Amino acid sequence: PYGVMYKIAGDLVTVDFDVNPSSSGNYIVATLKKELMPKTNKMFSCPAWTGEMARIQVEPDGNVAIVDAVAGKRYSSQVSWTI
Repeated sequence: PYGVMYKIAGDLVTVDFDVNPSSSGNYIVATLKKELMPKTNKMFSCPAWTGEMARIQVEPDGNVAIVDAVAGKRYSSQVSWTI
């Protein structure tokens, strides 16, 4: 099943997601409180179910986004950072 959740354990924040964007482009997976975000932008890799790699950008403003997501592709992963 598709969805997004996040968890905080001490100073570690984890976002778990399984999404299938309906349109291509930057796709915001989650928006969290600024207090939960890293002080600088972070970039992570994420596999799509087609075997291609995607980039996940975590921004200090609260957005967690798939960069250049492709409509109809499933993205399922977790990203974690410390605060």
